[in-house]
This record gives sequence, structure tokens and C-alpha cells, in this order.
Amino acid sequence: KVTAEREVLLKGAESMELLKRVHPDKGDGMKPFTLNQKNMFCPRQSTDGFLSAAERQLIISDIINTIRVDYELEVGGIKFHDNENIISRFISTGVIKQIYPLHQKSKQSVLNRLWVWNLVGEQPLNLIRHYFGDEIAIYFAWLGTYTIVLIIPLLVGLFIGSGVFYDDDDVESADWCFTFYAFFNVVWPSLFLEFWKRRSAALAWEWGTLGRDLETSQNQRPQFYGTLGANPITQEREIQYTSYKRQIKQAVSLIVSVFCLLIVLVSMLAVFRFDDYIQYICNTGKFPEFVPPFAQRFIKYTPKILLPITVGILDVLYSNIAETLNDWENYKYQRTYENWLVLKLILFKFVNSFLALFYIAFYLQDFDKLRETLAALLITKQIVGNCGEILGPTITSWVKVYLLQRGRVSTAEETTNQQRLSQVETEAEKPAYESSFDDYLEMFIQLGYVILFSAAYPLAAVWAFLNNVVEIRGDAFKLVNGVQRPFIKRVQDIGFWQDAFEALSVISIIVNCSLIGIRGQVGRWFPDFSVGEQIIFVIMMEHVFLTIRFVIARVIPDVPAWVVLENAKEKYKREQALKGLEKLVRNTKLRGHMKKKVEAVRNKLEEMQSDDQKAATSRYKVE
Repeated sequence: KVTAEREVLLKGAESMELLKRVHPDKGDGMKPFTLNQKNMFCPRQSTDGFLSAAERQLIISDIINTIRVDYELEVGGIKFHDNENIISRFISTGVIKQIYPLHQKSKQSVLNRLWVWNLVGEQPLNLIRHYFGDEIAIYFAWLGTYTIVLIIPLLVGLFIGSGVFYDDDDVESADWCFTFYAFFNVVWPSLFLEFWKRRSAALAWEWGTLGRDLETSQNQRPQFYGTLGANPITQEREIQYTSYKRQIKQAVSLIVSVFCLLIVLVSMLAVFRFDDYIQYICNTGKFPEFVPPFAQRFIKYTPKILLPITVGILDVLYSNIAETLNDWENYKYQRTYENWLVLKLILFKFVNSFLALFYIAFYLQDFDKLRETLAALLITKQIVGNCGEILGPTITSWVKVYLLQRGRVSTAEETTNQQRLSQVETEAEKPAYESSFDDYLEMFIQLGYVILFSAAYPLAAVWAFLNNVVEIRGDAFKLVNGVQRPFIKRVQDIGFWQDAFEALSVISIIVNCSLIGIRGQVGRWFPDFSVGEQIIFVIMMEHVFLTIRFVIARVIPDVPAWVVLENAKEKYKREQALKGLEKLVRNTKLRGHMKKKVEAVRNKLEEMQSDDQKAATSRYKVE
């Protein structure tokens, strides 16, 4: 086990410029922690004291990951070059199997009581953040907000889907209900995303991360390999990998990915051909001899079950292929690795999840089949996904721990404590939680089901809401009890997922307008319109919807007025403090240590003032 004394942790907090809340009597607001000003900060900023469990873990992790050798040396047959990261080298050579933070039993009990098993209460976001960090806390804040907002399309979907307002035989009322829900699918996602921006800004201000550059120095991935060379800027020796080799590998990965997408297309067509065959034998009664009589009444449902199972299997297979390809491409930094992995996965999973629906809607133009397929995909994937997420890691770790315990050789000399597995050994058998990417991706696909094609199946929001109620507590159970405690990641928002959800809302406008055109209701509204005029009408309607979305995004401010006001107050207080220091330096003869201390405080305030002027700076730098 690795831990650190309080003074070491405070020094680490200073070197990382960890944001801490200033005492109200001394300025209030958030500012980077400094040891020579520690008395101006609130002494108790979480249930753990001055530093939360997440912050302590973050500091220790940073200290471990920055340990480097000062010169070339060899330890146990492992050669280190100058300035090489020691831990990364030990991991890549297998000396260290894995590094992971341990769960705190007392905190697990509190989280289980107030979060996991508190089925009707509000999520304790501050408690989650203090234990798991910003990234996980902001994910659950987003998921909770999304689930609450889903109540609106749920109610609208129940009214329309229940047939209260129209009868399937009444074409005119069905057309107007379909059009209303398509328009509704344009408006509510835009309002939700704007509301979330404001909610996210409020949380970021409360947590002291609003407008802050939270990118820390990047550490080299332990798996990165190459040849030893000189850094062209610092001239320090480092592992290098030529870009043209990676570009060749990326080209090969692109070919493999395209081939996998072709497999998705062939699999989908095979399922639909099988569906046609099943419908034929059900209608004609010509069942194969091996199908028993009791199964003949259920066989017609097999294609509807087979499609989501096929989608799920292809998702898992391609995820493994994408990770293998990403490892092979050999990226130096973790952030670059994750960005390329996201690019591979999100494109494939979008096509894999929605290709069948696009095929049915725009090629077959069968809205009854579209409704059945959407329901089958949404319900089956969510049931299987939740069972896999909740039960999978827990059962796997229990089995591993049980087998490890049984494998121990018991002798008469061994004590009970020696036979019992330690916490370190037990948690080593749990799967690691790498990031919230898979959780966001699952919600991205679900939101697509709800807003792209739910005009054909208005009850989609009902199933999505019920799933998310289980999802919140299921993900909470997984994090608290089923997986290793994840490493802390500092973030101020949901990052590129905000752009992904907004892109999805734009796609929903195009899809819903196209569905209105394909369904033929424009021709029923305007019988004198030619096909070309109907197409022009749909395009004009699409542009009107896009304009509405643009207006919503422009009219609603991303940051609430009260947050802007509080930020302005903090900035004003810092400016006043800076003026006071300048006046003190001019009017007072400061000597020795006191002069250095005042100069350090003034420099820090000037840096913070400069940071406020960099709000438009991009979060990600080009590597």
C-alpha cells in the first residue's frame, strides 16, 4: 500500500495548483492552494477534512506517475534511460502488475446507504465527487438530469401511444399526431441540452472548475514502445516512434473498420431474410419437422429477438477489435489513445445500432415493422445491458475471489488471518473501471432511439425512463461494490459528449422530417403537390426546424446570470486584493522573507487574473 503524510499531500496540492475554497472572511471563492497561505482556506471542505478522499488519491497518483530517473541505470536487468518514468517502465516490463486505489470501507457503507440503496432520494453528488472525483460525479449529474427530463416525452408518448387522440383507421388524426411528435422530438432535445449546459455551469462553479484549465501534464503510456532518441526541443533522451509507421497502421485500421461495417450490413440483411422466411412459414403453416408444435406459436418472435442479440454480439466483438487496433497503433499519451478509440467505436456503434432502423424506414418504408424493431432493440438491449453491467463484474469478482481462496494451501501452522484474503488481494480480482466512456455511449445510443425514430413508436421514452431509473442505481452499485475504485479525473463538463449529443439532435431533425415525407402525409395534406414539390416542402420544413433549434441555442445563455455575477464578484475581490498588495509594497519597507512572501502572493494573484482572460482558450492542445 502507498500513502503519504499530510505535509506531503499539502505540497502535492500546491504543485498541482489544486483549487480550494477560501474562507468567507478572507475573500471567499476558489483559488489554487499554496502552503504559505494555507490559513486563508476553509479548514474543512469535505466530510474528510481539508482534502477529500478523491483529492488525496489524485495527489498520490500524480506523485507516483512523476517519479523519474535522473540518469541512465540498470536495475534487475531493466535498463532505464535518462528522465524515464520509473512506474511506466516497471508496468511495461511486468514488474508491477497493476496499480489501483483501494476502496475505503467506511465510505463504501455511506455511499451504499445514501446512494445505491436510496431508491427515491436525490443523488448525493458532492459525496460522489469527494470519493470518485469530478468525471464520475458529472456523469451521474448528467444521467440524473436526462432521466428527469425524459418524464416530458414519456407523458407525451403515453398520450399519443395509447391511441387516445387517434385511431389507426383514422389516417388524418394519425398524420397530425405523427407530425406533432416529430416536431416535439425536434424541440425537447434542444431545450434539454441547453438546460444541461446551465446545470453543468452551475455545478462547475460550485466545484470550482468553471473556466479552469484542468489538463495536467501528460504521462507516457506504459505500453508505448519505440526507439531511443533525442527530444528536438529539450534534447533529453526519450522513446520515439515515427509518425509514418503509425499512419500506415491507421490506414490498415480504417480498412479493418470498413470491413467490420460490411459485416454489420450482411448480418442485418441475413436477419431480415430470416424474418421473411419465418413470416412465410407462419402464414403458410409449413413448419420444418424439427420444430415441435408448442414452439410454432412462438417462432414468429425469434427474428425480433435475434436482431438485438446480433447487434450486441457485434458491439462486443468490434470493441475488442478496436482496442487491439488502438494498441497496435502505439500512441504515446493516454488522451491521444482515448480520442482515437472513441473515433473508432462511436462510428461503428452508431451504424451497428441504427442501420436496421434506417433500412426499414427509408428502404422498406414499413412503419409497422419499424415500430416493432425499435421496441425490440430498445427493450432487449436495455435488459441485457443492465444485467451485464450490474451482475457481470460482481459475479466475476466473487468467483475469482472464491477460487483464489480455495486455492490457498492450508497448513496446521497457518493462522486464520493468513488464510483470509487481504483487501488488496480481493480488490485485485475486481475488473478495472477505465472511464465513463461506455456509460455515455450507452446513453448516446438510447437517446438516438428516443429522438430519431420514436415518432413511429412514441412509447420509446417510457422504456428509456424505466431503464434509466435502474441504470442510475445499477451503475452506482457497480462503482461502489463491483469494480476497482477508479483513478480520479478532473473535468469541468461532459466534454466532447456535449458535441455528440448536439450532433444527434441535428440528425434527429433531418430524420424526423424525412419520416414525415416518406410516410406520405405531405401528399395527403396537399394533393396538388407533385413529388418534387413535396420534397421541397420537406426540405423547407427541415430548415424551419433547424432555425428553431438555432434560435433556442442562441436565446438561452449557457451560463446562468447568477453564476456570471458570482464570478464577477470573485474577480473583483482578487483585483482589490492585488491593489492592496501593490499599495502595501509601495508604502511599506519589506525585508527578507516577508518581502518574498508578499511578492509570491502578488504573482499568484496576477496569474489568476491572467487565467480569467483565457476563458476562450481550447481545452485540448494539438499534440
